[in-house]
Amino acid sequence: MKIIYLIIFLFSVSISAQSSIKISLFSKKDSTFIENAFIYKDNNLVSYSDKKGVFKIKNTDFKSITINHLSFKSISLNRKDVYNNKKIYLIEKNEALDEVTINSKEVKTDLILPKQSLWSKISYNIGHKANTNSICATYIPFDNKYKHSIIKNILIETSKGYWGDPNKQYMPFLINLYSVDSVSKLPNKQLITDSILVSKNKNDKSKYVTYNVEKYYIDFPEDGIFVAVKTLNKYQYREYSDISNEAPAFKVIDKSKRSKSVTYCKHYHIDGTIEKDWIDKDIPLLGFIYNFGIEVEYYEN
Repeated sequence: MKIIYLIIFLFSVSISAQSSIKISLFSKKDSTFIENAFIYKDNNLVSYSDKKGVFKIKNTDFKSITINHLSFKSISLNRKDVYNNKKIYLIEKNEALDEVTINSKEVKTDLILPKQSLWSKISYNIGHKANTNSICATYIPFDNKYKHSIIKNILIETSKGYWGDPNKQYMPFLINLYSVDSVSKLPNKQLITDSILVSKNKNDKSKYVTYNVEKYYIDFPEDGIFVAVKTLNKYQYREYSDISNEAPAFKVIDKSKRSKSVTYCKHYHIDGTIEKDWIDKDIPLLGFIYNFGIEVEYYEN
């Protein structure tokens, strides 16, 4: 009976997830988000855009929607336009243009990972096993082309490691993103409240463990960002002994001379007190960093 209830619950969640349409509003002039736009469905006020320019409407029968804003020209879209264009660009009222551009092709995505040296690209580097109960964070520098961007995915490359059980690449770990301290340039604050438990699937041949974080609406900060992995403690890993008896390992690279990326690690005692802080770098070489990165969705001016 519990299984039946679970199936019914999952089915209802699936239906609910498909019952709304998410649309983002941007300024045609500079691609900034448009907040506080009023959304009318068949002349009935049903929603408004949030600080990221996002609004949702129920996926039910309707003929059209109208978007109104004090600073932008109003626009009406038929049902087909709503389904085909999830990114909408509005024109400011003081502009001399008489059109509104709706073009999802202006959206681009990039994978941003630490830049590798030529030697790292041509050599065979298996990886490095992480310590238990630790956090390692790789810095990803900002580029001006990503001024109007959202972080879409976190990318982590696991590894068999140099030695030991190759199945440790399938052991679970936690992921998060950290802001950059403006003074020390070290990892500062978690950008996702609760770190996310992930692992590599044995049947997945993808290079990276990829986790979608669009729902958190995280901008790519101009100070850059740290992509972090936190390993479990040794007692927690015992629960996964059917996979491996070792902590996970991650791919390491030798960074290029021009790269600004770096990996910092923090280790904890079993009681939660800090054993080694970020500044006490314990990875062997300064150019030796974990291959963690992000995928961003951005809009060029």
